[in-house]
Amino acid sequence: MDELDANIIRRTHFPSSLMNERPTYYSIAKNIKQNPSTVRNRIIKLRKSGVLKDIVAIPDSNLLEMNRVALMVSCQNHFADNVVKNMGAIRTLMGIHRVVQGTSGLVMEFMYETEKELDNDIAKVIEICGEANILFRSPIKGVCTLKDRKKYLPIMDRIIQSPLAGIDEISKSVGINRKTASKRIAEMSRQNAFSYEPVLSAFMNDNGILFIISTPIPEEIKGQMKTVIMKALGNNLLLVKDTFFGVLTFLGYCRNMHELNLVTESIMKDTGIQGIEPVIAFDSIWNYSESIKNRIQNSIELKT
Repeated sequence: MDELDANIIRRTHFPSSLMNERPTYYSIAKNIKQNPSTVRNRIIKLRKSGVLKDIVAIPDSNLLEMNRVALMVSCQNHFADNVVKNMGAIRTLMGIHRVVQGTSGLVMEFMYETEKELDNDIAKVIEICGEANILFRSPIKGVCTLKDRKKYLPIMDRIIQSPLAGIDEISKSVGINRKTASKRIAEMSRQNAFSYEPVLSAFMNDNGILFIISTPIPEEIKGQMKTVIMKALGNNLLLVKDTFFGVLTFLGYCRNMHELNLVTESIMKDTGIQGIEPVIAFDSIWNYSESIKNRIQNSIELKT
């Protein structure tokens, strides 16, 4: 993995400060002044190497008239493995981010319609984990305010299936003309009707290190600290997640442990936060929950 790979991964995270339009092979290539075929080949290479497992498009919960929440759970490694293996049986569970080396922890994201549905699935997780502690539960608020949402859902369904698909592919698939598809996608992008996230895996060898840093930050200074930490990470930063209440999470890349130690020291010096310990072996698993798929499909069928 080199700097070009890192630049491509940074631009698959959307919305972000680096991209003001939906990521496609063409838009990423235009943004970094590369050929679209180069971007496509690099993404294929990253997937084959196991660094990049997928790129997912996550619908805004308001667009689907649903709720979204994140849970951090502390449990032993073999229980975390059991949760991953049984992910498909937990209807509302969308994503799992886990430590795979040392002390195990899970961050799980759910999208659901009713509290009862969520409570049943959390009970399943606790049952699978055995001894487990829920460290925090953080609602992730939807922001999309599009009206007549049902006309956008066939596009959202297509984007979920193929996040980097171009306008022509989407318009043909959903049966609308190119101009209409382009206009609706632009409206969805402005409204943050979807976000994009690269799904990355534990990766450490001669080519470098992927790492994750997660630290509690009071909400009132979150924006300020986010700017400071992003500056301290510099080119080592791949993406930042600030959807969790009171927590900032950063994903980065460096060439070796010495560089990672320098980055960590720089963050602690600039922020005054002590005891920051990057996790250098983690894994992300993403699966569109049955709740999401059913919600979209039912809405499309109701429209027709």
